[in-house]
Formats: sequence, C-alpha cells, structure tokens
Amino acid sequence: MKHLRKQWRPAILISLCLLNIGLVARTYRSYHGTRAKISYSYIGNDYPMTLPIKIDPVEMSFYHSVQYTPSHPDSGTHFDSLVPRSGGFIRLGPDWRAFSVAMFHELHCLFAINRALHDPESTYLRGHFTHCTNYLRQLFLCSADHTLEPGDFMSNNLSDHSNIFFNRQCRDWSAIYDFSETNIDEFRAFRTLNYSSASSHAS
Repeated sequence: MKHLRKQWRPAILISLCLLNIGLVARTYRSYHGTRAKISYSYIGNDYPMTLPIKIDPVEMSFYHSVQYTPSHPDSGTHFDSLVPRSGGFIRLGPDWRAFSVAMFHELHCLFAINRALHDPESTYLRGHFTHCTNYLRQLFLCSADHTLEPGDFMSNNLSDHSNIFFNRQCRDWSAIYDFSETNIDEFRAFRTLNYSSASSHAS
C-alpha cells in the first residue's frame, strides 16, 4: 500500500500543477477578454463615468487673481476665455451624444455666480445662483480634497496679485481642453459630411 502511495504521489502533484496552470490561464483570458469587450451604447445610462483620456499630475501655483473678482470690469471676459469652443460640451458614441464635462460646468457656475453678484435682480441669474451654489457644495464634498493648506490666507497681502499662496499638485486640466478642441472639430466635420451627403441625395 505504501509503495502504491509513493508511486501515485508524483502523478497527483503533476495533475494538481496542471490544474492550477489551467485555472490561472482561464482566469487571465476571462479577465482580459472582459476588459477588451467593454463598450458602451451611449443610450440611457450606458456610458463611461469619465472622459476616455489620461490626465497626468501637474503643479499649480495658487495666487490672488484680481481679474476674476466680481469688482473687476473685465471679469466676464476673463471667464469667457476659460470656455472652449464647444461651450463645455463633448460628443461621444456612434450618434455623437452630447455630454457636459464637469470641469467646464464648474467654471460656468463660477461665472454665473459672478454675474449674479453684479445683477441680483435678474430672475434668470438668481436661478443659476441657487443651482450653482448647491452644485459646487456637493462637488466639494464629493471630491473630499484632503490636501493640507496653510490656514493664514488673510495674513497674505491680497493687494499683491503676484503673491503666491502655495503650490500644490493638481490634475492637468489642459488635457481636457485638448480633448474638447479635437472633439468639436471631429463632430463638426461629421456634421458637415452628413449635411453634404444629404444635400447631394436630395438634389
């Protein structure tokens, strides 16, 4: 009996090794196959949570910028310069479905709040003000940014607009602008091509 056990032991070990290798290979194929098959219809809620781009970290200097303050006569122009040609929207999917990009929505809200402070009697701006204060409040809580900052902002010389409060690591916002510019060009080219094709068929 002992002799038989010794005789079968190598075969059992080899079988177990082969079984493990097979399971690992199957898991690998299943995992990578699932990843490769990820696609979206862009109908209803079937779309990705974020833009399909890589955003690298960058360093940003925080300072007191007077041109975006409500008291600055050209603050509206400066805020307008932050809006891409797409108006902050991008088009995705086979039918070029429109989506708002959160970063541009946030900047739009800051601009709306800035305008509302200039024209508090405007019903339109008052509605924007209410929406935007709630939207930004929830975004701040959602991001739960735990970066440590010096707590002495008011001790800085706020009249010195070149005075840097601190530097911190951020996400490269230019990647979103670049994607937006490319996306609007592609969408307009698609729309022009379809319009030309439809016109030629109609004639």
